[in-house]
Amino acid sequence: MYDQLVELKRQLLSDGITILTPPEGQQFTLAGEITVDGKPVKVAGTVDLVGIDGMGRLHIFDMKTFHCNDTSDLQEIKKKMQARENKWKRQLTLYSMLASQEDPKTGESFEIASLNIIPIAVSYPAPS
Repeated sequence: MYDQLVELKRQLLSDGITILTPPEGQQFTLAGEITVDGKPVKVAGTVDLVGIDGMGRLHIFDMKTFHCNDTSDLQEIKKKMQARENKWKRQLTLYSMLASQEDPKTGESFEIASLNIIPIAVSYPAPS
């Protein structure tokens, strides 16, 4: 997994995306309000990885782990990812909505360039 993350970092840098680092002991948390069935609902989420490109646009990454019996079985990994893809996309869409909202304190909002999943297949023995 470490090698995959090193390769991801190399690719992002070559694409001109700088990874942002939150202050020590903190996380990237997005919070805001959305409307559900005509009613305002406060929501928040924590983003795993945020990058910024040369145009100041954000690239949001969310790491998703899922269990596979064999992490070298690409068919199994693909099947497991597809089963979860819609749920993951809904979460990323919410992150995008929150980051795009104007912050009432600072007046800032962000343009989102991309929403990305970093899939991490794990394998471990079932508990006995």
